[in-house]
Amino acid sequence: MTSRMIKGFSLFLTLMLLISFFPTLSVQAANSLQPAALQTSVPRFEPGDCAAFSLPVGFGQGRKLECGWLVTPELHEKPTGKTIRLGVVILRSLAANPPTDPLFMMQGGPGGSTLHDFPSFLAMGKLLQSERDIVLFDQRGTLFAEPKLSCSETQDLAIRTLDQNLSDAENLRLSNEAVAACRQRLQKEGVNLAAYTSVENAGDVDALRQALGYDQINLYGVSYGTLLALDVMRLYPQGLRSVILDSVVQPNDHFVNGIVNTDVRTLNLIFAGCAAQADCNRAYPNLEKVFYEQVDRLNKTPVHITLTDSTNGGKTAPALLNGDTLMNVLFYTLYVTDFIPVIPQVIYDVRAGDYSFIERIYSQVVYDFSISDGMYYSVNCADYQNEPAPAAGDFQLPPEMEKLRALSVQNFYDSCKTWSVPLQDPQADQPVKSDIPTLVMSGAFDPATPPANADEVMKTLGRAFRVNFPAGAHGEALGNACGERILQEFVQDPSRQPDTACISPQSPQFITKSSIVRLPKLISLLNLEGTSVPEGLLLLVGLLFLLTCLLAYPLAWVIRMIRGRKPAQSPYPVYDPANPASSQAAAAGTRQPSRPAVWRFAPWLAILAAGGLAVFMGILLVILFGMIANNDNLLLFGLPGSSRPLFILPILVLLTLLAMLLVTFMAWVRRWGSVWGRLYFTLLTLAGLACVFVLALWGMLTALVA
Repeated sequence: MTSRMIKGFSLFLTLMLLISFFPTLSVQAANSLQPAALQTSVPRFEPGDCAAFSLPVGFGQGRKLECGWLVTPELHEKPTGKTIRLGVVILRSLAANPPTDPLFMMQGGPGGSTLHDFPSFLAMGKLLQSERDIVLFDQRGTLFAEPKLSCSETQDLAIRTLDQNLSDAENLRLSNEAVAACRQRLQKEGVNLAAYTSVENAGDVDALRQALGYDQINLYGVSYGTLLALDVMRLYPQGLRSVILDSVVQPNDHFVNGIVNTDVRTLNLIFAGCAAQADCNRAYPNLEKVFYEQVDRLNKTPVHITLTDSTNGGKTAPALLNGDTLMNVLFYTLYVTDFIPVIPQVIYDVRAGDYSFIERIYSQVVYDFSISDGMYYSVNCADYQNEPAPAAGDFQLPPEMEKLRALSVQNFYDSCKTWSVPLQDPQADQPVKSDIPTLVMSGAFDPATPPANADEVMKTLGRAFRVNFPAGAHGEALGNACGERILQEFVQDPSRQPDTACISPQSPQFITKSSIVRLPKLISLLNLEGTSVPEGLLLLVGLLFLLTCLLAYPLAWVIRMIRGRKPAQSPYPVYDPANPASSQAAAAGTRQPSRPAVWRFAPWLAILAAGGLAVFMGILLVILFGMIANNDNLLLFGLPGSSRPLFILPILVLLTLLAMLLVTFMAWVRRWGSVWGRLYFTLLTLAGLACVFVLALWGMLTALVA
């Protein structure tokens, strides 16, 4: 288990897996925002180039983008002192008379990057249909802020020790040394670590509102972003029209001590939910027992796996997977609603020695350089370093989990001692009392911020509306069409409860063999990893050549008809110089067939093979594009079970090609037709076999029984 993962429970895992489908795009800003009067004042907005933020393709399509930087005091109590800069992206409304209150959006963490994570979700969602401006900004210290409090030291340590089976004590020691090195470097760069707190963060939100000239805003926060939103409600209520709290962190909830407990709560819900569903229980019996058996097995005998750095051209690296790391990786997975139904399958895959899903999630965790570790420490250590550590057994956890909890808590307190920032004002731990219209959202399976947090916060909010997703996890308003619709309706009219009819009342339906077509290589193909590119090119070239028969054979038939070619069987003897027997037949006046029936039918075999492959690939692409457009994480495993009949086609095509191969052999042995005709048919057969070979490599010939 790497030192970076020990503290990683509290970081919000965004839907990084399918983001890889969307390459970055540089968008030139329309620099029309800055009023002349604010050019030298603080806070102020300085227009800039959107290319600095590596926005994804499709983001802002049909909308006017404006990008730049908020210049704000490092300490708001010293408005004329040192300043910092925060990256800002604004999606301007195209409405003729747009509302004057925009939607501000904030990421969690602390240390997460709004500008890195949110645009890909917004590019796929319906929020861009909103009539109002949408304002995204990176919080102080995060990825697109100056200064940036990222810790390359902790990142390098995580990568350097991937394949090392370190002891817990060694892990803690190396982690603390890396944190100390990061702190020392940032201080030498002139960073005041005590200035990176939730209170200063809240001041930035109101500073941005003022700099952009808005009287009031609608404020959305997820995970730690909800705690920040509550601070804004406490300190700057006059600037808020409405607030959306998605996956709530309570002001007085010391989550560092309890994060493993909430993770186990979600796991137990999954274990119980699977046992209650007949198909799931039949496919994955004794799920809880199997899970902890795998943790124990891997802690005793770690296995070697391969991680892929998608940020570095798909470079791979060996890594060691032990039981603690398995639990860490699985906890990250629990954050994503679409992954909850696949957890039983993942556990049984691990038991069978299939670590492909774990490798992919682990890779995303290790090679995610968007999170600012320094900001994480500055905020959380100021908030929680003085809380008492719980005693062993306080949470009544399984032994494996208790060990992990103790290790993560110890690492946090050691790191905070090293980071050495002052505690925040105790007032920040008090519940927020407010009459600002507030939408409070939660997911029943949230591993970090359970629904009980939302219920507790609601007690002191006078005009709050509650929305819970029975099958939801962490962060329900992004990448979720229903959540987006509810958010949008609430912002349009915060005075009333939004319509929640779109929320399914059912718990997650866990996938089994009957509900999914397993295609383990599918996600690698979509991300063009490994040998996917040459294999894809071979399939494309083979299919295109095979498809030529759809034109060549009908065209040849038309030409023969136009030329008035004799019937396939001549009524007169035919002399063939290559066949001496033909001269005797000619002399005897016997009739000879020019083309056997099998050879006359051969073009139809090629046409059937080409048509079958074309139909299969066409339908497959339609399904894939639909899943990508819907941000369907099932792609990590395969396709919906409803697509199973489609995979009959490759098998039928294979049988057709085997028949073509037999006909090809007979045609050359018995010299049917012309040499050019035999050669063309042979090439068609080889092209089709090449296509089927690639499909076999991709697991599509065995998908019906996988």
